[in-house]
Amino acid sequence: MLVPGLALSIVGAIGAIGFAVRPARPARLFGSRSFSCSGHNALGAFNATVLALLTLLLVIASVLAHRAHAGLSAPTGPIDRVRAIIRSDPRPTMGGDTVELSFAGHRWKATVPAKLGGRNWQLGDVVVVSGSTARFPARSAYLDSHHLAGRFRLRTLHTHHAGALPYRWAGAIRSALLHSARGFDDTERTLFAGFVLGDVRSARVELTDDFRASGLSHLVVVSGQNLAFLLAGVQPAIRRVGARWRWSALALRLVVIVGFVFVARFEPSVLRAAVMATILVVSKAIGRPQHLARVLCLSVGLLLLVDPLLIRSVGFGLSVGAVGGIAVLAAPLRQRLHRFGFLASPLSVTLAAQVGTAPLLLLVFDGVPVVSVIANLAALPLAAPIMGWGVVAGLPAGMLGARVSGVVHLPTRFLLDAIALLARWLAGLPLGSIQRRDVVLLTAGTLAVLSWSTLVSPKPSSGVRQLSPWIFVVTLGLPTVATGIGLIRSDPLASVGTFGRSVEWFGADRVGPSTRVDVVVLHHGASAARTLVELRRQRVGAVGLVVVVSGGRPQAEILRALVHRADVGMVLSAPGIGSPPAVRWRQAREGLVVRSGRTRVEVGAVHGRRLEISVSSIRP
Repeated sequence: MLVPGLALSIVGAIGAIGFAVRPARPARLFGSRSFSCSGHNALGAFNATVLALLTLLLVIASVLAHRAHAGLSAPTGPIDRVRAIIRSDPRPTMGGDTVELSFAGHRWKATVPAKLGGRNWQLGDVVVVSGSTARFPARSAYLDSHHLAGRFRLRTLHTHHAGALPYRWAGAIRSALLHSARGFDDTERTLFAGFVLGDVRSARVELTDDFRASGLSHLVVVSGQNLAFLLAGVQPAIRRVGARWRWSALALRLVVIVGFVFVARFEPSVLRAAVMATILVVSKAIGRPQHLARVLCLSVGLLLLVDPLLIRSVGFGLSVGAVGGIAVLAAPLRQRLHRFGFLASPLSVTLAAQVGTAPLLLLVFDGVPVVSVIANLAALPLAAPIMGWGVVAGLPAGMLGARVSGVVHLPTRFLLDAIALLARWLAGLPLGSIQRRDVVLLTAGTLAVLSWSTLVSPKPSSGVRQLSPWIFVVTLGLPTVATGIGLIRSDPLASVGTFGRSVEWFGADRVGPSTRVDVVVLHHGASAARTLVELRRQRVGAVGLVVVVSGGRPQAEILRALVHRADVGMVLSAPGIGSPPAVRWRQAREGLVVRSGRTRVEVGAVHGRRLEISVSSIRP
């Protein structure tokens, strides 16, 4: 746990030193002239400053890393009338709402029963509660990055008070923005909250899967792009103030940045964007503008110095990777792609961000979607107006009433519907994703090309240098083409298998470009997100019969997602378990036999909301 904080604090130290001390001539760190006895040797003083700052930052980083790691271990047992601070907005779950509470120097994940009104709580509120604490069965990157020491079982809520003034103002702004979208449907309201506030707590699993499969999930996460639009929206006021009082304009920008952090709820990507924006505006105000890569190094070093556990956050890693790719690769790619005209700039930024985030996507997720570059280029003209107009017009619209907000948000609703349709359509394209094996092929092909060019001509001519970028592009495209062809020509599914966890399927036939499954059985504990990923991979387009063996919220989510993803013929479930609209539904009873394709389902017994079934194949 100490190594990442120590290593990345060195990166931050180098960035900080380069930002604060810029010698007039190149410095030779630890060079022969560094230890000159002359007191007037500026180079020696610079190297001494470097050593002192590095030593100090290493000591501070080790202390803070040890403190952060120790905060993950806490005593457990009963807690009586403790004063706790709410550290996250409530997230609806089964049986109540989940929030993060901070008390006794530790942070806990708590489930608030619905009768206690946890849904009305907000970040920063203060509550006095009683209950008991327990450790997690296993640790994860999410728990570490959120500093969660364990679970808190809340039994009694004694008092509830509003938080400090900044939290109340941020809550009022969020409420006004969300109130302006009260006339939207569920999908539009979810996307609006994601684009403007990064709040996707109410997102349905099928909508989340569409955005992930199309490579557009970063659009519903608040980051530097949202902050840039916000600063651009207040730029006219800043210019008027700056015309008379220079430092007042800087102060106004800093207030906007701090307010953005409070409204966006201190997410890792928000913190990275806020620190970078602060460094950029301060350096510009003092007349020393900095390169984006240097600002990124300094920001990452400072954030990891303060909170070393951010290294475990996947969102933080993706945010840093995207900005790093843009800082290093966007300008060279723009020069190479100048023949594309006005598309050169957005295409270079998109490719650079994809390259920056690809390593983490390959390690953590299911690869890099092939369609992501096309999707981002197509979605950029739709997403930018939503982010800009949603904040600038949404805030006053939420205060003026339903009629005004309905008129103001007409273009917003049109853009949200268009981007949802785009994500759904692109997610259904049979292009697949780039996996680790494709990266191996890419690396081998690139090394082969470089070796060949070196053997043929140790000193390559200008023609070879001009041809090498195109050779690299062709090599990069080989894994993509191979992945697409492999998916199109993939073998049909076996007769029996599982989708994700506790989701069985029986009978599968390849019908044209898609697959038809006879029966899908939903058991207790099934994973909706994983099931949708498998359905998309196997290109299941039709399901004859869906059997809901055990009722519950996860099963309802999977059932709704199945109807959204594929053509469902009929649903068979126990009494009291509903079915999505526009789908044929049949109530199960003991001895009932249903046939779907070459598969036969027999209901053995019905125990409340649980079924006992047997599935067999019908011989032709």
